[in-house]
Amino acid sequence: MTKKFKAKPFRVWLDDLARNCVKARDGRVCQKSGRLLVDKCNCHWAHIKGRSRNCLRWRLENALTLSGEEHKWGHDNPADFEIWFKSVWPERWTYIEAEWKKPLCTWRESDYREVERYLIEQCKIYNVRPENMGSQTFRSRLSKLMGA
Repeated sequence: MTKKFKAKPFRVWLDDLARNCVKARDGRVCQKSGRLLVDKCNCHWAHIKGRSRNCLRWRLENALTLSGEEHKWGHDNPADFEIWFKSVWPERWTYIEAEWKKPLCTWRESDYREVERYLIEQCKIYNVRPENMGSQTFRSRLSKLMGA
C-alpha cells in the first residue's frame, strides 16, 4: 500500500531547498545593501511576490537574500521595493509579473515532484550541500537525492 501524499510537509521541504539555493546563489550577501550576512538569523530568504502562489513560491527568480532590516524595509515600503527590484533585475521582474498574472490552479503531487527536481538541480548548480540543510531529515533526504 502506498502512502498518501501530504502537501504540507512537502512544501516545508521545498521551502528549505529553495531557501538554501537562494542564499548559496547570492553568497549570503544582502542584495540590497551588499553586506555579507554571517549571522544566520539576519540572513533572510525574501520573495518579490508573496509565497501564496505555488507557481512562484519556489522559483529562484522570485527570491533573493536580504538582511532582516532590508527585508522589513521591503514589507514596509512595497512600492519602493518594487521600483528598486525592477531597476536592478528588469528581466526577472518581467518573468515574475507574467507568472503572477496566470490563473491559479490546483497542485497535484506530480507538480510538487517537478519542483523538487528543479530545486535539486539548482542545489547542484549552487553547490548546496546536505550538511547545510536545516534538519537531519532534510540533510539525509538531500544526500540520498543528490547521490552523496
